[in-house]
Amino acid sequence: MVEASIKRGFPCRKKVLDFVINMEMVIGQSCFGTVFLAYKKSLFAVKVISRSYYSKCSNASDFLKVMSSLNHENLSQIYVLHSRRNLYIFTECFIEENLETLMNRMSLSTEQILVCMKQIVKTLHFTNSNNFSHGRIKPSNIFMKAGIMKIVDFGLALIEEASFCKHHCSPMCKLYTAPEKITELNYDVVKCDVWSVGVIFYELIFKKTPWLANSEYSLVLEIKANPITFTKISEQDPEILDVITKMLEVNPEKRINLEEILNHSLFQRKLPDLLIL
Repeated sequence: MVEASIKRGFPCRKKVLDFVINMEMVIGQSCFGTVFLAYKKSLFAVKVISRSYYSKCSNASDFLKVMSSLNHENLSQIYVLHSRRNLYIFTECFIEENLETLMNRMSLSTEQILVCMKQIVKTLHFTNSNNFSHGRIKPSNIFMKAGIMKIVDFGLALIEEASFCKHHCSPMCKLYTAPEKITELNYDVVKCDVWSVGVIFYELIFKKTPWLANSEYSLVLEIKANPITFTKISEQDPEILDVITKMLEVNPEKRINLEEILNHSLFQRKLPDLLIL
């Protein structure tokens, strides 16, 4: 039996194979499911997606199963299990803060920012080389554990789109969305990830996002009206400004790719392997 309800220990808990889910410990909510705390030797977060949703997103389910087989230090562990009623996506639960809370708490040095960005880009380059992309990169999806950036929620963008709920993301989430993802039916998800990381890079350097808007479509208008330009800024490292400008190129065909970012002289500098705060 894949799942079973048990009453010992947690007031209300469910066992799914070797995982025990605390059904009273809700740690998140999305348009397609609830996130609970789970345990299997260590803590996990589990997204429980009802059959009504996952029946629409078999591609995402297959994606996650293959994704779980990839081994990389910057990727969180993923386990995908099915029952007759639900899809369970188990990921490592990090007690450490994510990049969003870290940016709100402190300013990082230029070297710390470059270490952070290099780890993120190298991870996305690795997943892209294995034919996987993220599709929903944002600071709250990036955690730090022992100096290593951990990217979570791979594949959930596919579930959101299959479930017709991609427009339910938070206002802050929209700020990291590439314009072509909003206006076009067909787009390069990897180039969209480059854009999202570019917004994060800009935010780390300048302590604010490059554009503010209340909706996705007003964001597109804002981007087109105020493209990135650094002509009046002289105190920042010109190589940093060059990379950000190329990552936030509105035309995805002209936008820099992941390999080009890693080969840029900025990331050829000698940098520490770990992010030390």
